[in-house]
Amino acid sequence: MPGASRILSIMVAIAIATTSIAARNVLSPRSQIMLRSEQHHRSAAMTSCFIKHSDRQVLAEVQAMGVVINHEFGNIVTAQVPAGMMPRVAQLARVQSLQTAT
Repeated sequence: MPGASRILSIMVAIAIATTSIAARNVLSPRSQIMLRSEQHHRSAAMTSCFIKHSDRQVLAEVQAMGVVINHEFGNIVTAQVPAGMMPRVAQLARVQSLQTAT
């Protein structure tokens, strides 16, 4: 049937077009993190850091200081830290080390 083949071709074309349009609207996780960071901290220069901690409870404390936690790997997190807050974060008792990411 030539009509059925044409309808199937049209449906496939619509599905491909819809998928490619949707794919353009999806941000990568890294882009989402960067966008969220910019939206929440437009006035503060943010620095990418690794934070090693002795107690997970310190994460809530650093988030209250404006730190954005990106990922957790055991007792180490990657984070965006406001540049002016780096000394205060590093001095917290449960923060073992703070290192800028390269």
